Amino acid sequence: MRVQFTISNIQELGTIARIILQEMQRFPLVLVQGGMGVGKTTLIAQVLKEMGCKDAVSSPTYSIVAEYHTEAGRVYHMDWYRIEHSSELDEIGIDEYLHASSPCLIEWPERDMPRLSGMPVLSVKIEQNEEIRRVEIKAIS
Repeated sequence: MRVQFTISNIQELGTIARIILQEMQRFPLVLVQGGMGVGKTTLIAQVLKEMGCKDAVSSPTYSIVAEYHTEAGRVYHMDWYRIEHSSELDEIGIDEYLHASSPCLIEWPERDMPRLSGMPVLSVKIEQNEEIRRVEIKAIS
């Protein structure tokens, strides 16, 4: 599965969030990549909203992992931006999160891609050119 979108306003993220949510049934690890300020956290917040999360969602830049409770169950939102060495993820027991039965939505997964190698994931890449965002969603088995 591979789909691409071009969006010009943030309200269009709802459609993309619903596609991600549908694919999360098969791919509970969702890797959200893109430059600073392209809308990664905003997209994840929309996915969580679609799942029935009532909490305010923000990027867990300093805590690395945030846990949300939704109508569908527990979901982990991770931000690996500050990770410099994979040992930092080992220290917080990240593999337990990755292998739990709960979905994980990960911002900045490129900080430790070897850890995710061979795992089935849903890759979401966001690029921004001026006011236009390009979003690619691709399943990787």
